[in-house]
Amino acid sequence: MTDYIYLTREQKLITEQAVSLDDLHIKLFRLGHNPEIEPELFNRLTKAYKNQELIRVKLQEGEY
Repeated sequence: MTDYIYLTREQKLITEQAVSLDDLHIKLFRLGHNPEIEPELFNRLTKAYKNQELIRVKLQEGEY
């Protein structure tokens, strides 16, 4: 069962363009987000990034 993560267009772009989890967090921080103040946002986008990585791996392995 898949957990759906709802993102704004901006959040989706940031998540897709990030080259690593650290890069994602740096991009968020530069946009003025703070993980201590908005842990839920960081957790949601971290989860979205990890799901995206999983999809990339499956695509490479030919599962999709």
